[in-house]
Amino acid sequence: MTQKTTTENLFKTLQIKPNAQLVLDYLIKHGLSPVKDIAHSLNMPKSTVYDSLDELVTQSLVIEYSEERGRVFGIADKEQIAKISEQKINELRDNQSKLIEYIKNTEREDPSSKPKIKFYFGKEGIKQAFRDTMWNEKCKQTYLMWSTKYMLDMLGPEFSEWHSSMRLRYKIVLNVIRKKEDKKLDKTEGLKEGWNSFRNIRQAPKNIDWNMSYWIYDNRVLFSGGGSDKFAFIVHDKEFANLMITLWKQVWEISEK
Repeated sequence: MTQKTTTENLFKTLQIKPNAQLVLDYLIKHGLSPVKDIAHSLNMPKSTVYDSLDELVTQSLVIEYSEERGRVFGIADKEQIAKISEQKINELRDNQSKLIEYIKNTEREDPSSKPKIKFYFGKEGIKQAFRDTMWNEKCKQTYLMWSTKYMLDMLGPEFSEWHSSMRLRYKIVLNVIRKKEDKKLDKTEGLKEGWNSFRNIRQAPKNIDWNMSYWIYDNRVLFSGGGSDKFAFIVHDKEFANLMITLWKQVWEISEK
């Protein structure tokens, strides 16, 4: 990126109009100048130069001085420009936050849109998939067909306890179908509070076994592999999540309370 391009991008970020950009750049390079010199050098009508200077003076980027030769203009001191730039940055950040909030509250869910799928690899990748679970006030009931023993071995007690504490902040309910062999984990030390709060559990029939577990929450489904290839992926799609809940309920009905 050239110096010229960088400067132009900087001026655009500060919301300075094109003609005013040229005038400001001229004053930075040439110092105090009368309007006639600026107009002659930029091949710009004096009226346009005055309009640009009015804009720059209003933004406190340029200051008007009176000398023996009449009115001249120059850039403000560095401290003043730094202050103006900081104000612009804060305005942009504030507007960005407002835009994100507006999208969050207004965006219409479109069931026909393509599902969003995100993949994660390795043990650390699987942990990241769990960190990406986005709990919120609307997400109260979640549905799992889960190999608890495997996931404890994969994530470790410390990480599992942390993730449970995040879930409990929003009082998220776990409706869990698990393997019979996982029953002994009820008394796992260090996980008792998180493991026992806000959950409904059923034991899958002996003839049903699985290695890949899944967790349905907030129109998302988190899958985590239980084989030698350690990976996870999240599918964000309302219709797919509803289908998985329908299939989950079929197993729930034949599982033991």
